[in-house]
Amino acid sequence: FLGVGAMGLSHVNQFHVKNSARAECVAICSRSEANIAKALALAPNAKVFRDELALIQSDIDAVVISTPNSTHAALAQEA
Repeated sequence: FLGVGAMGLSHVNQFHVKNSARAECVAICSRSEANIAKALALAPNAKVFRDELALIQSDIDAVVISTPNSTHAALAQEA
């Protein structure tokens, strides 16, 4: 999960908590310590990244982009 502000936390909740039989949050990325703490409360085993490209280049199956709208296209192209 790239970005775990309000929308990103909602996505973590929907994927990891409410659909845990089908999806798992294994990594989060944020520069906000407060948002990281909130996301880890939902997905305590998620690996924390503070750099978007580091998460994208890691060994993951999918990326959910919940960063500010102006960053979506560039991050999607990198992913």
